[in-house]
Amino acid sequence: MPYCRDCGTKMPDDALFCPNCGRPVEEKTSASLSLKEITVRYIIIGLIGGFLSITISSLLNTNLYFIPAFLSSILIIYMYRIRDFKDSLLAAFSIYLFYDGILGGFILGYSFISNVPYEMVWLPKLWEVILYASSPISAFVAAYIGVKITPEKKKAPVVLPPKGGKPQGGVIYSYDQLSSEVKI
Repeated sequence: MPYCRDCGTKMPDDALFCPNCGRPVEEKTSASLSLKEITVRYIIIGLIGGFLSITISSLLNTNLYFIPAFLSSILIIYMYRIRDFKDSLLAAFSIYLFYDGILGGFILGYSFISNVPYEMVWLPKLWEVILYASSPISAFVAAYIGVKITPEKKKAPVVLPPKGGKPQGGVIYSYDQLSSEVKI
């Protein structure tokens, strides 16, 4: 028979809640998220992080290269409490991808709406090319930093039943149980 992780009361095998304190029984699920759920999760993370990156970039009104996506990746990994490096790397890459896609959509959309052909008005310098090329490396760094600063999820303390005695409290499951414990 399992014991409640909160109060230590012995519970029936099929219990959904602790009969003493009412805490839900934690089920160990070996099944992971489906491919659809994972895809939707990272699309949402990418969209939120991409728009956050655009906001950071537009507020500062200067070309910061990968810095807005870097900062928003760390922030989103922290907010979503992603502790696995593989998941944080996937989140960082989706944020970088959506940031570039949304920014490109805004630039080309503005060019289309204003009916002005898009032209490159500046010739990049070598250090700017290097900064843009280092964007994937900065995604790895953002994922690593995000995992390191994200606090671990708090686990409930394991409370064992008292030694040599019955756990206190409980729920009466039948009249027979009541009559055997209480002399009338």
